[in-house]
Amino acid sequence: VCRIEIAHSAVTYDGKEHSIAIEGRLPNGVTVSYEYYKGGARVDGADGKSGVFFTYNTAGTEGGAIYSDSKVSLTGNGAIKFDNNTATTGAGGAIRGVREITITDNAGNIEFKGNTAGTTGGAIYNKSTLDYYKQQWVRINRNTGNISFTGNKAGTNGGAIDMGHMGGLELLDNTG
Repeated sequence: VCRIEIAHSAVTYDGKEHSIAIEGRLPNGVTVSYEYYKGGARVDGADGKSGVFFTYNTAGTEGGAIYSDSKVSLTGNGAIKFDNNTATTGAGGAIRGVREITITDNAGNIEFKGNTAGTTGGAIYNKSTLDYYKQQWVRINRNTGNISFTGNKAGTNGGAIDMGHMGGLELLDNTG
């Protein structure tokens, strides 16, 4: 069983070169990318046994650990942990996505703990679009571990989850 951990990757714009440390070995098919202005990191393609951990990441605006201008999916992993990530002046202390955030078919505990957003969505923020014919979704389905949201904070709305003005939350077939 592999474990991926992204820790202490605070990013501030001060004209200095910054780095991100990734500890552990990446299993086949896993990629990690980093966007300087938009969040801690993004991990794709885990193998169903690997744990994915985002701890103590900071983004100046939105998406303390994961920022996306599109859908976000965490599928087929082992344990998932978002711990003490911060979106300093914006939304989504741990995750900021658009239209759909999906956390499905994971085989370990899923924990959002101590994440903070300056505005909305202490743990998760799903930004609404101007397409009023499509509802925005946060889907947390078919996971086999415990799911917890504890100690997450937002400056205005949604200490745990903010789904925007057209949002829906779906929690189905979780067995933890």
